[in-house]
Amino acid sequence: MPKSFHKCPACSSELIETSLYCQTCNTEIKGEFTRSKLAMLNEEQEEFVLKFLSTRGSLKEMERILGVSYPTVRARLDEILKSLDIMPLTSEDAEVLDRRRAILDDLDSGRLSAEKAADLLRKLKAGDKLE
Repeated sequence: MPKSFHKCPACSSELIETSLYCQTCNTEIKGEFTRSKLAMLNEEQEEFVLKFLSTRGSLKEMERILGVSYPTVRARLDEILKSLDIMPLTSEDAEVLDRRRAILDDLDSGRLSAEKAADLLRKLKAGDKLE
């Protein structure tokens, strides 16, 4: 079965789904239906997302699977995020998340006490320098 269109082939405007049909019982429902944002991805983007999910979000693994450079993987992901109207994290946001993850990993492994981890997380949230 062909994939549904999301753009008009004549003028490239967004298409609105107006009917749904069940092949099993022949029920047809008419109206205006919205689609998920993911349904708006083209085939290449959809394939990328499925592979990305199968790697549990590992950009390095995507680099290996696709046989492209890390910046190319990031560019493709950013393109998909843009088409889904999702703002990618800034490098500062990503750095804060990485630091938070490292603090929690250190807490989990016993390298940090709960008090020290809580203090570091408070400082990180406030934007203070970590020691």
